[in-house]
Amino acid sequence: MRRLLAATVALLAAGACTSLLGDDFELVPGAPADASSDTAASGGASGSSGASGSGGASGSSGASGSSGASGSSGASGSGGASGSGGSSGASGSGGAVPDGGKEDAPADAPAEAGCEGGADAGCQLCTPTERRCAGAALEACATAGDAWTQTEVCASASLCDPTLGCLPPACATGDHRCVGADLQICNAERSGWTYVETCASAGNCDATSGACATSACTSGSYQCSGAVLQQCASGGWATAQTCASAALCDAPGSRCLPPACALGAYRCAGTTLERCADDRSGWIATETCATAALCDASGAQCTPPTCAPGDHRCAGAVLETCAPDQDGWVLQQTCVSAAHCDAGAGACNAAPCTTGEYQCSGAELQQCNATQTGWVTLETCDTPALCNATTHACQPAVCAPGEHRCVGAALELCSAGRDAFEAVSTCASPALCDAAAAECDVCVPGTWTCAGADLRQCATDGQAASTVTTCSDPSLCNAPFGRCDDCPATGRGPAMIEVDALCVDATEVTNAQYAAFLATSPSTSGQPARCGFNSSYAAEPALPGEEGFPVVGVDWCDAYAFCAWAGKRLCGRIGGGPATAAGLTDPAQNQWYAACASGTEQNVYPYGDVYDGAACNGTDSPGADAVRPAGGTPACHAPTAPYSSVLDMSGNVDEWEDYCETAGGAGGNDKCRTRGGNYLDGSAWLTCGAGYLGFNRNARYLNIGFRCCSP
Repeated sequence: MRRLLAATVALLAAGACTSLLGDDFELVPGAPADASSDTAASGGASGSSGASGSGGASGSSGASGSSGASGSSGASGSGGASGSGGSSGASGSGGAVPDGGKEDAPADAPAEAGCEGGADAGCQLCTPTERRCAGAALEACATAGDAWTQTEVCASASLCDPTLGCLPPACATGDHRCVGADLQICNAERSGWTYVETCASAGNCDATSGACATSACTSGSYQCSGAVLQQCASGGWATAQTCASAALCDAPGSRCLPPACALGAYRCAGTTLERCADDRSGWIATETCATAALCDASGAQCTPPTCAPGDHRCAGAVLETCAPDQDGWVLQQTCVSAAHCDAGAGACNAAPCTTGEYQCSGAELQQCNATQTGWVTLETCDTPALCNATTHACQPAVCAPGEHRCVGAALELCSAGRDAFEAVSTCASPALCDAAAAECDVCVPGTWTCAGADLRQCATDGQAASTVTTCSDPSLCNAPFGRCDDCPATGRGPAMIEVDALCVDATEVTNAQYAAFLATSPSTSGQPARCGFNSSYAAEPALPGEEGFPVVGVDWCDAYAFCAWAGKRLCGRIGGGPATAAGLTDPAQNQWYAACASGTEQNVYPYGDVYDGAACNGTDSPGADAVRPAGGTPACHAPTAPYSSVLDMSGNVDEWEDYCETAGGAGGNDKCRTRGGNYLDGSAWLTCGAGYLGFNRNARYLNIGFRCCSP
């Protein structure tokens, strides 16, 4: 076995291998006689693998030259003198001595060329990206090629490889292993194993104690042979498992422990930079950084601090202090200017004024001069109040001297500083505030008022109102429209409201009002021709307390007859006659629609364009499950006069309209239109534009009533 290993070592040396790794080992003086056939050193004595010495007498990399002049595998033998790896130096530094030691270069060895001592700037010492080993130190050529820089320190010189970098140690110092009956120890370079002695048998080789035992191992017991977990069997040791390292071999536990980390890995533990131990059993502190933030595990280094605690610097006018982690600078204060920033004192200096500072001295806008010793006038404003040091400008005047304005009912005058208005009087109402005349008016010019039956208009100066005309009755004086109304005032049915070119009942006709009609025993003769079928005007009897509710249970002919009796007519076409199909939603044609939609405003609902389920008595109204008193839903009206006085045109009960489509027979089956919807309807039927043409002329339902229009 040892002969095979020695031959392998020699073969590796002949192949220019410079390190003995893995199972490579060397014999030590005093080896037993049966090892005499092995080479005198791991590199061999003279012979097939080179001359004597641990690396060959003439150097494992050659006898002379920086890498060996006389051959990469020794001076003589089949490894060849004059080897291909030889360079040109005499007695080279690359020549090895026994046990991996190195000889000092002779005094006459040429000095390595350098770029110091006044050498030309273009001096080239090495090739960028080139690497070399200086003992255990791995060095890299600088980018400029003018110097070597240490990049890493290997476990030993033998483990430094310019091509591969730092090689992992083959074993740990003091480790032992058994190769058959041979007991070996980790060599000083940690690059391989050195022969110690040959035990009586493989079973007597005890790697744990590092000695030959007097008796063979116990069957089933375990020991660690370097990184190899071995089990005793048949008086010898057999490999059970190969661990990641000798330190991870747990013979008492009969197992390999898992590695704590990966080779070459680094981590930060607070301020401590730690490296994975060569045996991967844990972490080794390599350096203590100034702060935790400066620990760079990915770069395997402590980043140099940018600054020291308490340091200050000035970046223009910005005073900065060293960050707590010493990895940069943080803002402490912004000074008035760079000249005021004092890094030595760690503070901003004060001055009477600073460059760029502004002030107002009366109406004069001033700026601090360049020397920060005084003020320079830039501009004189119209008034001191218009000087604004914040905006560095004279503000434009808000108003002119003597100017007035109205804010609500308040009459205001321009202030002395011309930067605001000041209240001088409060008028009776905003409409009576007259800024042009600088006074409060008695009335709004052009507006109308009623004084009893007198219709009066305010003069253009707003100081008086004069009578334009006198209406026949005070109730007919309509100030909002500046006119005397002429709606029928017969006292029959609801009061009428004049809206633009028509009059309309304020509410649906009530039970009490219809009862007054029936009390006259009206004749059924004289009805329209299509009402010849109608022999009675009787309505649904009202219960006690329902006198103010809309009358229901009346057909179209009953409604038509009541309106005629009241001196009015069933709502139809503006200007007279029945409504038309085309004029359903035309405020210039249809009386009922014009009154509901506020004329040309054409509201979707009486109260506006957005549906409000609580405004009128429809299905979405709170408690909407029955007819309510006429006018009993206060919010169900238009927002502006005079339409605001017309109530319940949406919901509560459907209302007959003077529009029918003729069918066969005497007229009872004619289809007549209703408007406004009732308490059971949703938003679609509660609009001003909706019209239902589904009831017969003779229909009497408990959710259909009516109102009258004029003329």
